[in-house]
Amino acid sequence: MAIWKEIWTFQSGTATWSEVYYSVASTIKDAATFDTPFLNKRLALLDKFNILRKIRVSAVAGIKQSFVAGINRNGLFSSAIDVGPANVTEAVVCNLVSTVSPASRRLWLRGTNEEFVKRLPGTGQDFLWPNFAAWMKVWFQALDAANYIILKRLKDGEGGVVTQKVNQVNGAAADGTTVITCQGNVGVNTNDMVTLAKFNTKDLPGLNGNFKVLEVAGNTFKVQYSTPGNETFKTSTGTAKKLAFSELCRISGTVSNFNFLGGRKTKNVSTGSRGARPARRVRTLVSTPTATL
Repeated sequence: MAIWKEIWTFQSGTATWSEVYYSVASTIKDAATFDTPFLNKRLALLDKFNILRKIRVSAVAGIKQSFVAGINRNGLFSSAIDVGPANVTEAVVCNLVSTVSPASRRLWLRGTNEEFVKRLPGTGQDFLWPNFAAWMKVWFQALDAANYIILKRLKDGEGGVVTQKVNQVNGAAADGTTVITCQGNVGVNTNDMVTLAKFNTKDLPGLNGNFKVLEVAGNTFKVQYSTPGNETFKTSTGTAKKLAFSELCRISGTVSNFNFLGGRKTKNVSTGSRGARPARRVRTLVSTPTATL
């Protein structure tokens, strides 16, 4: 099994935005196949004037693979008295939670209808429309059933991940590659990803980060990097460890829940860029009865 990153791209008028999900599947064909009932559960939360344009699927680690599935389907929500879509900068912010392997992340759902969040007369409290709350739970359950996960990086001691000290960085080949020699075996194979850290940025600029492993031989491995002057450097601080993620953090359809109605300023509305501004809480939502679908 492999982990796949999905970027769901939506459009409202000239504005676009995206949602990111992670799934577990054997092949990219399986990962990039989206049946109608599954899509409809997300489209039920999308105003009819908004569109799910496409879903880009790519491998999280290993050999790079990607595929773009064109969707081009409008949201399914409409009502007799339609007040129209909510402002594209506002989102219902949810907590996706995994109970199999403890992990959580926030999911920003935009493209909703104005009717989905109402204000109680007399109290001024905001609440989720009960039907929307029920449909949201259905979406969480669909993600759970389809083996969607919260991406969690493995730490030392998990799944064979271990941090090793780097003794030498050899760029003498002068072919755009560098051989990293470690004190012990990092446990990587060709096409795995490795995290290099704690290198002196003056001696080895740009070496701190994630790299694809090109070749492996014992305690050494090769990455795409050129040392200054193609020289060989000894290091006493550099470290290396395999970049790996857990496949066990499946989203829980029962525990995942709502958090708040939030907003985020966009740097470029036409491209959906969120810019550098932090998310802000707009209104705190109060609990509501569960509706029957």
